[in-house]
Amino acid sequence: MARLYFNEIIDTNKRDRIIYQVRELADNVFTSQLSQVNTSLAQGLPGVCLFYAELDSIFVDEGWDKRAHRLLKEINDNLSFESENLSLFTGITGVSLAVRALSKGGTRYEQFLHNINKIIEVVLNKKLKIALNNIEGSVKIEDYDVINGLAGIGRFLLLHPEIPNFKSLLKEILRYMVMLSRSGVQNNIKIPNWRINAENSKKYIDYNFDAFNNGMAHGISGPLSLLALAQMKGIEVNGSKEAIENISQWLLSWKQEDTFGPMFPEFITLEELSEGGINNNVSPYGGWCYGETGIARSLWLAGKALNNEAIKRVAITTFDSMVQRKENNIHSLYFCHGKAGYLYLIHIMCLETSREKYGYAHEVRLLVEELLESYTPEKGYGDSSIKGNGDGLLNGSIGVALVLLSLITPPNFNWPAIYLIN
Repeated sequence: MARLYFNEIIDTNKRDRIIYQVRELADNVFTSQLSQVNTSLAQGLPGVCLFYAELDSIFVDEGWDKRAHRLLKEINDNLSFESENLSLFTGITGVSLAVRALSKGGTRYEQFLHNINKIIEVVLNKKLKIALNNIEGSVKIEDYDVINGLAGIGRFLLLHPEIPNFKSLLKEILRYMVMLSRSGVQNNIKIPNWRINAENSKKYIDYNFDAFNNGMAHGISGPLSLLALAQMKGIEVNGSKEAIENISQWLLSWKQEDTFGPMFPEFITLEELSEGGINNNVSPYGGWCYGETGIARSLWLAGKALNNEAIKRVAITTFDSMVQRKENNIHSLYFCHGKAGYLYLIHIMCLETSREKYGYAHEVRLLVEELLESYTPEKGYGDSSIKGNGDGLLNGSIGVALVLLSLITPPNFNWPAIYLIN
């Protein structure tokens, strides 16, 4: 993809500010993260290692890999190798991903990676069995979602199909996703298998009723993206295309419109499904986690996987409407539900669809300037709407820094893959 367009937006002044801020942040994060060791990719040392791997590929011979090595020693000392948490964002697949990014093509940390990969293989078979059993009973969000479940774990495996048994494990996950995408019949109503009961729903979003989650972080858009990405890599199982079509049509069937264009509800209640209509007004939201950017990106990938122009057109129209609407209810700066994630998704959709004449360039300029202006040496890209450690990848300054870097040089390691957006 040509990067000339965004090079024109990011003028020399902005480029220099990005480089200065990112380097300063990287220095400060080293000290702050060592003072409170956390082994999650989302908010801890593995996220910093992924950040340093990117810096090491851009600023060669500055020693970022040596700093990362110090952090890896802390991870090794504090990681529970008996853990059965495989989550990409809080568990050992996230650790493996970060270490592999630093491994110089697998030439470093071989034994560490071998040990983790063996754990992943054993524990994943257990998790798959539990998730498959839950389809017959009560599906849980953490069975299938991006943050804690099989969609995120599957994306990790898709990054490394060359590792023994990873491709076969990925196919088992895809078979599970095919089953998840199907529906049963209850009281003459088709009920999708990804129905989440009230008790499990309220763990993730403030609602207390049976629902069908549409979002990217915890909803059905995550499995849709995984199925589509695997399909485009030539990895499919019986029913893959049908599953992509089923989930896409579900999302499209609940699409709403305002004067600017499409919007998607974060969830559908069982009552709404029974009545065939939405009871509450849908508001635009541009966040990756539950908003139009994440859902529309999953539809874009689905349209590409199926070579379906109609699905792709809805995805493009949704992004166009967000750019034109201006008010997309984004109040955080960070990637998960904030402006960094919105900026990155606008960025890649523009590169892939040549939408620079539709207001994207102006939107990117505004967002980049806002993020740069938010920076301070003490707090990084400080965001008062987020509690806790503000250095992290998912909800923190590292995620912002990686997005800003991606506007001046393509990512060397495919860190955006963790969000299931490419």
